Amino acid sequence: MTGPHKPGNTSLVKVETVNNDILDKLEKLIKPFSKVAVAFSGGADSSLLLFLCSKFLPGNVVALTASTVFQTEEEIELCKRSTRKLGIDHRVIPVEILSDPAIASNPPDRCYHCKKRLFGAMLKAAEEEGCRVVLDGTNKDDTADYRPGLRALEELGIISPFLVAGAGKKWIRETSKKCQVSTWDRPSNACLASRIPYDTPIDRELLKKIENGEKILENHGFAKRRLRVYNDIACIEIEQARIESMFTDGRYISILAGLKKLGFRTIALDLEGFVSGKLNRGLKAREQVKK
Repeated sequence: MTGPHKPGNTSLVKVETVNNDILDKLEKLIKPFSKVAVAFSGGADSSLLLFLCSKFLPGNVVALTASTVFQTEEEIELCKRSTRKLGIDHRVIPVEILSDPAIASNPPDRCYHCKKRLFGAMLKAAEEEGCRVVLDGTNKDDTADYRPGLRALEELGIISPFLVAGAGKKWIRETSKKCQVSTWDRPSNACLASRIPYDTPIDRELLKKIENGEKILENHGFAKRRLRVYNDIACIEIEQARIESMFTDGRYISILAGLKKLGFRTIALDLEGFVSGKLNRGLKAREQVKK
C-alpha cells in the first residue's frame, strides 16, 4: 500500500463550483461515514467518486484496486499515479480470479461470480483499513445493459453513490471536467474478459494476446477500441467514423502484421464499429429461442 502524499493541483479545485441536486445528494450520502474505501479502477466513474470522497472526507479515504489478469498492467499503474496525485492511500489487492471455475469457464453470469470474488476481497481489505463501507462507481446508465455483477454488489452491501443519487455518465463526465479530474474524457474500458464470447473458456495466454493486440491498435491512434476473439478470429472494433482512416493511410498493414505476430490467424474488421457490450446480444437471442 502506498502511503500519504502531498496533494497535487487537482485537489485544490473547489467542489463548491459544481452546484446541483446530485452533488448535494452525494455529499449527504458520503459525509456521515467516518472513513470510506473506494473501489478504484482508474476509469471516469471511480476517479470522480474518489475525488469527491477526498473532498467530503479529507484524510479518511482509502482507494482499493483489485489486480487480476482481467486488468492490464497499464491500468494498475494508472491507478497508482492517480492516487499519488490526490494524496490518497492506495492498496492494490492481488486476486487469482481464474482459480474459480465459475469464472474461468466464462458462463453468461461470469460477471456475478467475478464481482462477488473481487468485492469480497475488497471488503476484507477495507475492514483491515478501518473502513465499514466500500463505495463503487456504478451509475444509473449501468442498469440499461445486462450487468449480473450488480446483483453481487447488492448482496455484499456495496454502496453505489452515483446510482443512489441518480447520476449518469453524462453528469459524471461534465462534473469531472469542471473539477479538472483528468479522466473526464477517458473512453470506457471493460475488463479483458468482455472480449471473449460467453461459454468460451478464459486463460491467461488468450487474455495477454488480447491486451497486446489492443495495445497495437492504441499505438496506431485508436484509443476507443476492442479486439473481440471468436475462436481463431480476432475481430477489430473501432469507432465507425474512423474505419476509413485505417485504410487511407495504410495503418492496417502494420496492424495486420502485429496481430498475426501475436498468433491470431484470421483478422477481421467489424464494419458496425465499436459498440460497448456487443457480446450481450447473444444472450438476448438465447432468451428469444427459449420463448
